[in-house]
Amino acid sequence: MKKLLLFVFIASVIGCESHKQTKLIEFFVSTKDGVTSNLSFKMINLKEIIPITVTDSMLFFLADTMPIKYIWKGDSLYFTYPDRDGSLKNDVMSKSIIDNQILSWSEMRKRHEKDLSEAKSNLKGVERDIERDTYNRSYAFTSFMKNLYESSIESAEESISIIDGVLEDLKSAKKYSLIPSDTRLLRAFECTYSIINPVLRIKQTQTQIFYFDNDLTKVIDSYLKK
Repeated sequence: MKKLLLFVFIASVIGCESHKQTKLIEFFVSTKDGVTSNLSFKMINLKEIIPITVTDSMLFFLADTMPIKYIWKGDSLYFTYPDRDGSLKNDVMSKSIIDNQILSWSEMRKRHEKDLSEAKSNLKGVERDIERDTYNRSYAFTSFMKNLYESSIESAEESISIIDGVLEDLKSAKKYSLIPSDTRLLRAFECTYSIINPVLRIKQTQTQIFYFDNDLTKVIDSYLKK
């Protein structure tokens, strides 16, 4: 009897959670730019899949700067990546490597900042001499130097922008590295549902992955499964 009551209790809890998720998903799907429309939403299937962990988040942010094939072992990441001759090479990188990466990219940024400053200064000098008509060089050479400095400025600015993006990712990864690697950050659900397309006025069935917070109180993000 106790087992039966326990089963009924668990089933009711699961049912309540499923209903709550369905309502949150319906609201998420039906709302655009703050406006909620009646799409005749109907849930067809809902199942929980592999959650997003700290490891997933770290590797997402490190994908641009480090190899992405890995195995966690204690406080270290075992990476597998192609060597120069094309063969696979294994290496071990501790989480502290993130600090070294941040330092390396920051130093690289300083070098590009210096190049940018010099190119801007040189460009101003050329433009000033041209205006004063004191540049004792041919027009072709003057134009060449002007274009060269402008190109250097554009290249340096682009490099700095890329580096800033990498540094932002590394700092985000560092934040996650302070949390146990198997900590669950988001719960993921695969949902198949139908709606009535408000423009085409036809029924559509879609499968979409939804990411919830751990307490299942809101949808954080989603993407359509192809």
